[in-house]
Amino acid sequence: MALPQCEECKAIYRELLEFVEISRQSKPGPNATPQQLAAWFDQRDADEEFSLRVRPALSNLGAD
Repeated sequence: MALPQCEECKAIYRELLEFVEISRQSKPGPNATPQQLAAWFDQRDADEEFSLRVRPALSNLGAD
């Protein structure tokens, strides 16, 4: 896959790769308890809710 050309796209791509790696490293293993899986999913939901609150605000910074 070719890397994005613009700097903003490159930054977004790097953020996505970082998120995937962090998620992969923090994911419970195959012997995880239901409580561990629930905590992991709760953290993913919290991360998504945060990004939904912050992303729109960041995208409006350049709009005038």
